[in-house]
Amino acid sequence: MCLEDADCSSGLICSSSSHTCVECLTNSDCPTGACNTNSNLCVTCAQNSDCSSGEVCDTTNGNCVACLSTADCSSGVCDTSSNTCVACLANSDCSAGQLCNTASNTCVLCLSDSDCSAGLQCIASEGICGTGTCTTNADCTVSGEECDASVGKCKIRCSNHPDCPTNGVCNFQGSVSGLPPYYCAGSLCTTDQHCPGSTCGPDSKCVI
Repeated sequence: MCLEDADCSSGLICSSSSHTCVECLTNSDCPTGACNTNSNLCVTCAQNSDCSSGEVCDTTNGNCVACLSTADCSSGVCDTSSNTCVACLANSDCSAGQLCNTASNTCVLCLSDSDCSAGLQCIASEGICGTGTCTTNADCTVSGEECDASVGKCKIRCSNHPDCPTNGVCNFQGSVSGLPPYYCAGSLCTTDQHCPGSTCGPDSKCVI
């Protein structure tokens, strides 16, 4: 119980309404400039304006976070378990022809071999479809294939869709995610970004 601030321990003030010692009654009582008046505790934020640009206030615990709902994300969806914006939580969050890798929360072209066209295998580390296993280019028997030793898979290098006789689609998305050069992978474009120098057509293939 208290009647005045002097009755409280250092750092606490007296609430005249409850006669108890609390951390804060107003924002001015807090070094962070934010007081949760429900708990009378100093918090990082009490409202969105207390947070940096691009963040929102989780008023439940008084922390600034990237998102509370998907509406808070400029792209992708909100993972409410971590309050972060991610590319996907389910397949429905991805563009046509893509699947959600829920381990990395990224949209990929395959998760298993069954997601690939006949004769292709899923290179899980990249989320794209490729051909047989290899250690050197000599292990790759299809014309135009080369061995990507980093994943141990044969891939057909391409620059345009006609370079891919097996499935007719050149995966331009690889270069966007930092995986040059382009490879035939049974992929479909979803945005113009996936088609350097051209656009993504109505058939979800890059216009060439």
